[in-house]
Amino acid sequence: MFEQRVNSDVLTVSTVNSQDQVTQKPLRDSVKQALKNYFAQLNGQDVNDLYELVLAEVEQPLLDMVMQYTRGNQTVLL
Repeated sequence: MFEQRVNSDVLTVSTVNSQDQVTQKPLRDSVKQALKNYFAQLNGQDVNDLYELVLAEVEQPLLDMVMQYTRGNQTVLL
């Protein structure tokens, strides 16, 4: 079976704190924080279609950036 290794160290988000220091966090940390915020805002309501919600939020920017990176060439394998 094909095994794919993922290096999450390259998918980072840069933030600047109040002392103008730049820090790097893995994308997964930002996703985790966004989900914590989402759950906190539910106020006990049921969660509906969470997987689809997260996928929709991640998939569109992914596709947009891939198309930008490949200059619109849909045949480039990434």
